[in-house]
Amino acid sequence: RELTQTLAVTGIVLPLYSESGWPALTSALTAAEKGDGSELLALADGYNERDPSGRYGTTTHSQRVISCLDDKQRPTVEETKKLLPRLEEISPVFGAFLGWDTA
Repeated sequence: RELTQTLAVTGIVLPLYSESGWPALTSALTAAEKGDGSELLALADGYNERDPSGRYGTTTHSQRVISCLDDKQRPTVEETKKLLPRLEEISPVFGAFLGWDTA
């Protein structure tokens, strides 16, 4: 499978949750710099609960739905579009990715 930009960012996000994940992230980024994205892909698959058959878990999607219901002040799609340049300025890697996650 191909490592897309979204999967790469997802693979980076998971190990950032805990310092114990940093060695795995270091290894995955080192491999990616050498042209091997398989470790980042595996980290993304773990985050997305992808099983060997290619099916995905529901936790990530459920979390987004619950968060939207919990927070009525989330930005609209139009507001997010206006925020994206600033978010990308603040964080070129995560800005757009996380910006859309809040909409």
